[in-house]
Amino acid sequence: IERGEATRMGDGEVVEQQGSLQDITERKQQEKERQQKEELFAAAIENMPGGFVLINTEGKIERFNRKFFDLYPQQQIFIEDGMSYERFLRSGAEQGVYRDSADNPEAWMEQRLSNFRLEKQEFHDRMSDGRTIQIAAQAMPDGLPSYSRRVMRPNRLTRPSPNFSRL
Repeated sequence: IERGEATRMGDGEVVEQQGSLQDITERKQQEKERQQKEELFAAAIENMPGGFVLINTEGKIERFNRKFFDLYPQQQIFIEDGMSYERFLRSGAEQGVYRDSADNPEAWMEQRLSNFRLEKQEFHDRMSDGRTIQIAAQAMPDGLPSYSRRVMRPNRLTRPSPNFSRL
């Protein structure tokens, strides 16, 4: 009953009830479908082969996966939903995480933040621990930038392994 009134006897027993009902089956089904889609989206992000972060229009981290979190051990305190992406980058520059920011952290920050609104971009972060992280950024349909990241592996010699046999 959405709204109703009860008529009671002197002892409190309900003898009559008047009110209106509303069928919310469709709304509940829509909520269930939305929840299922959200779970599917979250699983897809988590199962991406590289790190993933989604930044909202206010420049805050909207969503990320575990691989993104694991790529930045020194900055993990700044990786959470709602955290400023600028603060995340600045913390890395301040801690010397990014080799390219060492000479002029403010210029590096300006460059990174100016690229924030580009529809599509690819670049590399050279990390102080020797890793190089390839970053591909793509604007989503609503304008939110999404970034996928993966660690670049050094080129290996192109010779067959000893276990390789030709058929």
